This record gives sequence, C-alpha cells and structure tokens, in this order.
Amino acid sequence: LSAAIEQDRVVLSWQPGADSLLAPPAGMTRPAGLTYNLRVGSLQGRSDIMSPLSLDSGKRLVVAIGNAGSNHSWRIVGLQPGRYYWTVQAIDHSYAGSPFAAEQSFVVP
Repeated sequence: LSAAIEQDRVVLSWQPGADSLLAPPAGMTRPAGLTYNLRVGSLQGRSDIMSPLSLDSGKRLVVAIGNAGSNHSWRIVGLQPGRYYWTVQAIDHSYAGSPFAAEQSFVVP
C-alpha cells in the first residue's frame, strides 16, 4: 500500500490481488476480474471517511463490487489536516471479500 499526498489530496494505491482460495478453473477469479474495497478513517479501524461496507474480518455486508471498482488507486480530495488510516481488500466475482491488508496511515499537512 502507498499514499501520495499533495496539500488536501491523497492518492492511495495498491498492488493487484490474487484469488487463491479455489483451484482453477472452478470458480477462481482472475486478477483482472477482482474489484477493491477501501476503508479510510480518522482513527485506526474507523471508516468515517470511506466505508467498505465490510466487517473488520473482511466479511462483506453487501452483494456488490468494491467501492473502488477495479482500480488499483483511488484519489480523495478535500481532507482536513491530520492523520488518516486506510486499508484495502479484494472482492472476487462471487462478492466474497479477502481479509483487509495491514492498515497504513498518512498525514495531510
């Protein structure tokens, strides 16, 4: 995970995921078919900036693609100065979510 900050904007980016839970071809989602779900908050573990609609375990609460679509980066603008925490999870074609990546933080000056 990486964050590039410029004034009140941040671009969050991550590497593509892989669906390794099922043996191919029986239901495995190819990397290009995965979508991604971001959680961004003002405190560790919170989602007050961007909600993933998932539990902390990664279990999805909705049947839908991830809130970041198939992108491997996401721009957030208009953030107030402060520290923010974020993480991402991959969503496969059956809308199952992976565990979240280790939470990272960034500071908006």
